[in-house]
Amino acid sequence: MTNAVRLIPTLAIAASLAAFQLSAEEITSQFEEVNAEEETENQVETQSITLYAPNNLVPVEILHQFTSETGIQVEQHVYNNVRDPRQTSEAVNSVDLVILPYSFYPGQSTIEHYFQPIQPEKLTHKQEFKQELAGANLAPYNQYSVPLLIEGMGVATNADMLPASMVTSWSDLLDAQWSGQLMFPNDSQSMLSVALMELGYSINNASQKELTEARQWLESLASNTAFLADNDPEMHFLSGRVSIGLLTNAQAYEANIEGGNIDIVWPSEGAILDVYALSILEHSENHELAYELMNYLTRKETQLALAKHTGLTPNIEEFDIDNDTLVVIPNRVIEQGQFKLTTPNNRFSYESSFRLVKNQLRLQAE
Repeated sequence: MTNAVRLIPTLAIAASLAAFQLSAEEITSQFEEVNAEEETENQVETQSITLYAPNNLVPVEILHQFTSETGIQVEQHVYNNVRDPRQTSEAVNSVDLVILPYSFYPGQSTIEHYFQPIQPEKLTHKQEFKQELAGANLAPYNQYSVPLLIEGMGVATNADMLPASMVTSWSDLLDAQWSGQLMFPNDSQSMLSVALMELGYSINNASQKELTEARQWLESLASNTAFLADNDPEMHFLSGRVSIGLLTNAQAYEANIEGGNIDIVWPSEGAILDVYALSILEHSENHELAYELMNYLTRKETQLALAKHTGLTPNIEEFDIDNDTLVVIPNRVIEQGQFKLTTPNNRFSYESSFRLVKNQLRLQAE
């Protein structure tokens, strides 16, 4: 409403006052009506932001609470988190904020072409974030993202059948006592990472020589391998089909809330880690709304709610959570583990190497 338009009711009130000697109460009433009309017009345009996130990571109740507190509407688009979201048909041109695992991020040299730099001064809860995620290896990612939840993969055991103490390292998977018993994920990055870590290499951007050694190490697991699990690997623990294998903390949590008793051993060589992080798309103009949503999602109460929903570990330095089925990744494990940061081009090399292993061993995903 322009200044000229606003003058109309004000002048009308003045004229009425002169002509009819209105009472103070009547004048106040007319001014209140004018202000109410202006407020109604200002509220017509609802603020909104678009979020792109893995399926079932952020429940709608949490987003509704954000809208209730701020008045900002959130339109959420989801992708299947077992596939690289950039390979889906989902258009992200209109998206403002994304939640992606670092294992799906673009390479460090091109990340600036996809996301806007993070302005630390606008993060209201950064003092509560885990210091273990502020290391040099994650520094290029922290410039363009805000870590939200942490995923870790280790050796899972059914505690009702096997004591967790029977496994302490990735190399223990080669023990003959596990003949035909081990369940592995049908995932090239995870499996090559296990082999590379056991061999003492970085799990990221391995050379062809290192990948060859890793492939040979995986082939030596042939006699101990029961099968490769494609989707919902935790269900094979619940059915009793396996009692030992590789699971993430989120998958172990899913099993435990269904009545399982799954422990995860974090191997001495280091756990395989991933981070679900928030980034603002390069083309987004909703900067202030994006930071409002980021600050809401990263505050302690929201992160704990997300942890209880997903089974992932929140990016909070200190917290208490009343949930004995949750497998929380200890800080020392985060500090000693390796994060999946392989560049997109090298991911194809990992997939090719793992495909050779599966063909050689005639392994089928189930």
